[in-house]
Amino acid sequence: MKTFLIFSILSVFLFSNNTLHAQVPSAPSHLIATAVSSSQINLHWTDNSHNENNFNIEMNSSNHNDSLFMQVGHVSENITTFNMLHLSANTTYHFRVNAVNHTGVSHYSNIASTTTFHDTSHHSIPNAPSQLVAHATSSSMINLTWHDNSHNEGSFVIEKKGPHDSSFHNAGHVGSNATSFTATGLHQHTTYSFRVYATNKVGSSHYSNIVSATTHSHSAVSSYDFILHTNYPNPFNPVTKIAFEIPVAGMTKLEIYDINGKLISSLIDENKAAGSYGVTFDGSQLSSGIYFYKLESNNFSITKKMFLIK
Repeated sequence: MKTFLIFSILSVFLFSNNTLHAQVPSAPSHLIATAVSSSQINLHWTDNSHNENNFNIEMNSSNHNDSLFMQVGHVSENITTFNMLHLSANTTYHFRVNAVNHTGVSHYSNIASTTTFHDTSHHSIPNAPSQLVAHATSSSMINLTWHDNSHNEGSFVIEKKGPHDSSFHNAGHVGSNATSFTATGLHQHTTYSFRVYATNKVGSSHYSNIVSATTHSHSAVSSYDFILHTNYPNPFNPVTKIAFEIPVAGMTKLEIYDINGKLISSLIDENKAAGSYGVTFDGSQLSSGIYFYKLESNNFSITKKMFLIK
């Protein structure tokens, strides 16, 4: 009787465990669609499962009729964002998402709808940049990154405000499609604020959000750790920035690999002094997927994962 009881408990446990792995994923929820330009809509949802292999994204531009939804993309497990590009201006789109694994497909999420902006041709001012982030990299430099929400800007203008400034003033500019800038010649251990706007021949956009960062003191940069920071943004499309620090001078490599271990790009392959660095990676020629970036310097090596979503 005792042996039978143990066997029964073990059978129930194994059955429950196998059933867990054989379950279809739970449906994603709280899908939100946000138009950011005349041709782009960004999606975000909640992942309610732990056993999905990927998420499928479906879209239609007519109504909520199920037969009109078509799959327009997919992302890997645990990713909860997708940027839909190359859409028509002033058009309402409907989206839904489901989760997939080897067992089957979940129910759909809620349907999220939004309308792209009116045509922002070169007869209109650009959309304002957003998601501005500032990161101090030394006693005299602060790196900025932002999201480009327009396709008709001629350049981006960066404005800076120090602790003794009564207002913002011009700190520099970068060309169209650029999403990063390094402010140099700053004072040590000083807090600076920044904002960015897009401009073209017609006029200038609204400002981005305002961000602040404090430069290091001289003592803070006399010694570095070996650090490979998470790329920003991540997921990205198509450009992301990779920052790292090396504690001693030496031959330094920063390389990009695909999921099969094939070398895609060598961003750095040279001697570097001890310090903090940042480099931009452009994945515009690559397909969506998982990629790895590897930093090697002297006897140190570290690898991290990033996601390209188009």
